[in-house]
Amino acid sequence: MSVICSDKTGTLTRNEMMARTVLTAEGQFDVSGSGYDPAGDVRLSGDPIQAARYPTLTEAARAAILCNDADLRQSEDDWRVHGDPMEGALVSLGMKLGFDAELLRKQLPRTDEIPFDTEHKFMATLHHSHEDGATFALIKGAPERVLAMCSRQRGRAGTRAAR
Repeated sequence: MSVICSDKTGTLTRNEMMARTVLTAEGQFDVSGSGYDPAGDVRLSGDPIQAARYPTLTEAARAAILCNDADLRQSEDDWRVHGDPMEGALVSLGMKLGFDAELLRKQLPRTDEIPFDTEHKFMATLHHSHEDGATFALIKGAPERVLAMCSRQRGRAGTRAAR
């Protein structure tokens, strides 16, 4: 053997992933925790945050759960993902920000989707709110692909033209 690959985070050894950083127009947020366990906190400049004060972060977390096919389940002392490991990490992130994934999916059911594939490099889902009748689409994928589809961006000051 001439090459040995190792990974201290658990991606290779345990097939686990975890979102460690979220970047929005509001700033760069650091995420703590381990694996798929939804226990952990989110910090900005080293200080714990109240998620409700950061609407773009909470919208990203909501999208991370809804535009997603994975489920997390607790078994004895750990959490397991049923589905893609990266998608499981996104569900865990949303739960760390206070969302109940199962309840959110019931409140905002998916009515259509474009599944991820390597050719178009994104996944999109269509949702309808029973509460106010709103219809909205969510998308996730390769940054260069998603950003190319955007004409506006949302930040603390509201929505404006994308750069």
